[in-house]
Amino acid sequence: MDNKTKFLSYDVIVVGSGGAGSAAAHAASRAGAKVLVVSKDPVGCSDSKIAEGIVTVRGSAEDTDSHEVLSENLRLAGGDLPVPEITDAFAEDSEEAYDWLRRQGVRPRIDSERGKPVVMAIPLGGHNRRRSVAHDNGGLAVGHAAWNAIVQGDGIDYLEDAWFLDVVSEEGADETNVLGGLIYEASEGRLVAVRASAVVIAAGGLSTLYFPNTDTMRGNTGDSYALAARAGAELVDMEQIQFLPFCLTAPPSYEGLLAGEPVTAGYLGVIRDAKGKVILDSVMLRTRAECAAAMAMAVEKGNGTERGGCYLDLTANVKAERSGPYYKKFLHTSLSGVMV
Repeated sequence: MDNKTKFLSYDVIVVGSGGAGSAAAHAASRAGAKVLVVSKDPVGCSDSKIAEGIVTVRGSAEDTDSHEVLSENLRLAGGDLPVPEITDAFAEDSEEAYDWLRRQGVRPRIDSERGKPVVMAIPLGGHNRRRSVAHDNGGLAVGHAAWNAIVQGDGIDYLEDAWFLDVVSEEGADETNVLGGLIYEASEGRLVAVRASAVVIAAGGLSTLYFPNTDTMRGNTGDSYALAARAGAELVDMEQIQFLPFCLTAPPSYEGLLAGEPVTAGYLGVIRDAKGKVILDSVMLRTRAECAAAMAMAVEKGNGTERGGCYLDLTANVKAERSGPYYKKFLHTSLSGVMV
């Protein structure tokens, strides 16, 4: 390494600054570790920021909810691909994790009678209980929470516009020992060598490869997969990409921008192929995966639009005699610039 290389020393390096990275950094810091967060994008500007800000909170509305039921819902929503031990952990920690988000600045509307966050009126896709909590400023609320946990956190430093290149390790007698990592700090045009006894990879996936058919932060190029593989990690089902299925295709300046979630479809929204045939109804109650799969099958059969997609038909919601005006207001509020 030349004399431009910067040398640092920490206990833990966290790669990624979204929901997972900020939580990992905060947990390590609370345990007494000196932490460095490495982020390609500005801190808090990850896919967590564009995830609509709807958070699953176990027991937020129904007394019959339990971590066993939530864990089962998570597995079913993922087509039984999720590992039970992981869904169990998510379900068990759901309430505690949301309390942590609130301490980082997430502000839900509060039901004055119950003294709890307001929960959406129906179970969303993949769930059989009402447990989805929305926030007025959407995913920005979660992005700000991640920023707050890192930037305001004690014992946490961070590098932005920085690429984590590789884990540095050595083979011991019985196991591989982590020595640290090598980083390219683009803003300074230099390498940064960091000594650390642990590296947590909490970075994004590779959904940018599918842009503009799904919305994503442009930094999700799959390099975190390669980083983990080179470090010797076991990768499981990495080809299973969760799509944000509803994106704008025109004009070119809007191409790929998120146009809402399945809940945006309202009670009467349907997905149609290029011939006008309904290929999926009750869209509001579907998962992203179900919507994306229905459209992919239509395209594969030659029934996709000229731009390679399908149509999200909201007409019935708009024309509904009683609920139509409210739905129009919802669209204007949730989708900036929509004219109906």
